Amino acid sequence: MDWLMGKKARPEREKERERVGAWGTGDCSLYLNPELLSARVTDSDLALLSRLPPLVERREWLASHATMFFNLINLQFSCVSEFCTAESCPCMSIGHTQLCWQDGERSKKVRVTAPQYIDLALSATQRLLTDDSIFPTKYGQDFLPCFEAVARKVFRLLFHVAAHVATAHFSTSASLGLHPHLNTLISHLLVFAHEFNLIPADEAAAIASLASALLAARASEADSHKLAGSTSASQRGDDVSPVDENHFVAP
Repeated sequence: MDWLMGKKARPEREKERERVGAWGTGDCSLYLNPELLSARVTDSDLALLSRLPPLVERREWLASHATMFFNLINLQFSCVSEFCTAESCPCMSIGHTQLCWQDGERSKKVRVTAPQYIDLALSATQRLLTDDSIFPTKYGQDFLPCFEAVARKVFRLLFHVAAHVATAHFSTSASLGLHPHLNTLISHLLVFAHEFNLIPADEAAAIASLASALLAARASEADSHKLAGSTSASQRGDDVSPVDENHFVAP
């Protein structure tokens, strides 16, 4: 009962720390490991899923995806938040790029720790997403003229959080078996943001190596599936037609 009284960490937390220790606390370039990056929770065509469907209003599409990505990224970070501390992450970083917090365009940039930045980013994003005047939820309610500018801000902040988790806490995610979810989330976010030009190119470039590695992992696995399918078809004597299997678009 000691762990219940706070004298010891809960048994499951101890096991988590042991698994994290097996990978090490420093991620370095572990997030570029092809074997780990090839793990995904779906083989769906992310470019097709991101494309604006016919008869769907563009702003409705952006709004619904902003809420979806917020929930997924918030959940992904909550799983590793225990390991994102002022000591382990004294500054907000995406790979080798450091970020400062800025409340508004005219306010001064402030250097904060990664957990502080993420808390500010998620809180600001949630306030925007729950503001009915910006993200309307009632039928017939119009979007404001500034909606897309606000949507780009939301996606930028969500990208910062997701990219930090992917580059600074990939080993933790892998130790907890969450890397397939993280890989899929990052891939989908990058594809969607590229489709609608939501993230500035200079910021997306901060994880260019990760985007390229994800692309290579998807292409490699697609080639393996294609080879397996060709072998199988050859054994049956079927004709095999070439397939355009790579739809991932790096920003």
